[in-house]
Amino acid sequence: MNRASGAGAQTIWRVVNSISRAGRTRIAFGLLACVACAAPSSGRAQYSVSPVILTLPRNVDGNASVGLLSIRNESEGSLEFRLQSVDFDQSPEGEHSYLPSGSHPNSCGDDVRITPDALSVEVGQSQQVRFEIPGGPRDESCWFMIFVESPATSESGVVINQRIGVKVFGIGESTSPGGEFHAGSIVEEDGNRSVALEYANPGGAPAWPVGSVDVRDFRGTVVASSAVRPFTVLPGSKRHLAVELPDDLAPGQYLAVPMFDYGGEYLAGTQIPFRVP
Repeated sequence: MNRASGAGAQTIWRVVNSISRAGRTRIAFGLLACVACAAPSSGRAQYSVSPVILTLPRNVDGNASVGLLSIRNESEGSLEFRLQSVDFDQSPEGEHSYLPSGSHPNSCGDDVRITPDALSVEVGQSQQVRFEIPGGPRDESCWFMIFVESPATSESGVVINQRIGVKVFGIGESTSPGGEFHAGSIVEEDGNRSVALEYANPGGAPAWPVGSVDVRDFRGTVVASSAVRPFTVLPGSKRHLAVELPDDLAPGQYLAVPMFDYGGEYLAGTQIPFRVP
C-alpha cells in the first residue's frame, strides 16, 4: 500500500500497515481522527495522500534532504488542507504517541519545513507538497510524522477533521537495522495456542521485519506455518508479538521456529520447544 485515503467512519484512530518484499523500507500508516465523531455521510470529504512513508538520507554536511507528497482530492467539492509535523514514538505493543516537533530524542528537528503548509485542491486534482529534513550534526537516523488534515462538514452540520499521517524517516548514512529475539514462550488460553515473542531492533535504522513462525515435529518436518505480517520496529526499540498456532496438532513434541527478514545481512530466528498432550 502506498496511498492512504481520508475516507472512513466512526473510528478515532486507525492504523494500516503494509510492506512489500521488493521494497521493505516502505510501510503504510493511515491515520484518521475526528474532533466530533458522527455517522458517515455520503457527501463527506475524501482524499488520498501518497506515499504514506518516505525514507530519505540524513545528511551530516548541513544540506537538507528533500521529499515530496502528493495530495489528491477524490471528493465532489474543493478541499482545504493544513499540514504540520510532529514527533512520534511507538510502544512495544505498537501503540503510537505524539509529541511536539523537536522534543523526541530522535527528532529530525523542529525546523522541518513544509511548503506549502496550507493549500486548496480542486475536484479530481492532485497537488504536490515539498518538505525538507535539516542536516544533522551526527550520523544517526531521525523520524517524524506529517499530518495532512482537511476539515469537512457532515450533512448534520458537524465539523469533522480528517487526518492522514505520513511517516518520514531520515536514515543515517552508516546506520542499518538490526533484529533479534529477546524472549519467546508458548501461551495456552481458552483452548487456543499462541507463541508470545519479544523482538528487538538494536540497530541504528528502522526495521520492518516480515516472516513466519514454523511448527516442526521431532523429525524437523514443518507441519504448520503462520505468516507474520510486517511491523515497524524503531531503532533501539522492541516489539511484543503474539502469533497464533494451530490447535489441531497431534500429541507430541514440537518446536515453534520464528524466522524474520528485517533487511539485514542475516535472518533473525529462534526456537521455542513445546508439547501437545
